[in-house]
Amino acid sequence: MRFVTLVSVVCASAGLWGCELRADEPRNGVAAAITEGAESVSQCWDLAQGPKNNDLGDVCVTNDSDTIYVTYTTDGSCLLTQVHVCAATADYPWTPPGQCPYSAEFIDSPAGTYTVAVPLSDFPGASCGETTFYIQAHAALDCTASGGEMESAYGNTFKGKIEYQLQCVEEEPGCTLTQGYWKNHEEDWSSVDLVLGGVTYSHAEALAILNTPVSGDASLILSHQLIAAKLNLEVGGAGSSSIDATIAAADAWLAANADEDGTLPFGTDAESAEGVAATDLAEGLDNFNNGLGDGPPHCD
Repeated sequence: MRFVTLVSVVCASAGLWGCELRADEPRNGVAAAITEGAESVSQCWDLAQGPKNNDLGDVCVTNDSDTIYVTYTTDGSCLLTQVHVCAATADYPWTPPGQCPYSAEFIDSPAGTYTVAVPLSDFPGASCGETTFYIQAHAALDCTASGGEMESAYGNTFKGKIEYQLQCVEEEPGCTLTQGYWKNHEEDWSSVDLVLGGVTYSHAEALAILNTPVSGDASLILSHQLIAAKLNLEVGGAGSSSIDATIAAADAWLAANADEDGTLPFGTDAESAEGVAATDLAEGLDNFNNGLGDGPPHCD
């Protein structure tokens, strides 16, 4: 028979069993998928058991630009079987764990650590550096799964809250890949359509352009680099304002030098005045795609 005790995070601001706020290193090895991108520094509280305030581990809260992460980590004497997180941007009464909207149960496979993701899209108007979240972090623990013994079960008598101010984080700029990568990894962008020079090309059409030898055609020299640059931004997440003007100029060149049917390739001589202008733009895009200059680095 399993013995389960319900615990909660409690903090000094609630006036119950004072706890210490700590800034920890970012967590690792959590059980939930984590959104890519920069995260704030974790803030941690004790995972406390009942009025005796038995410390059974930690609950750490952090956020990126899209999500708040509530990570439970036990000290090993007990294992997690349920987690229930309530969150609001205004203070509110204690809520029974079963009524919390962000929950997970894994009674048959207790875990030492688990992360609950709270999407910021659920809180329109939340602003980093300004919005305070009131978070209730409940957990059910199995203290026999790890060979320990539970002294007593306190039931759902916990009323502590975490007050967590949403932190501002700077998203990492990502990295860039060359046209050769995108040409040989079409599965990475199989559902992506691209607009080149004001004309929309399907994935198959854009891939066909990439696979067409340039043969001295400036429109292909430019479009190969432009496709790679746009995929680096739209798929690879390599955001950089340093290339925006060059991309806009490349699109303008394609629009101004289109042939009668308006779709690539145009057959523009690379040694003509128009061709030289296109290859100059292609060089700037090529530098971006190779991680040179002021933009994001090339992917290792």
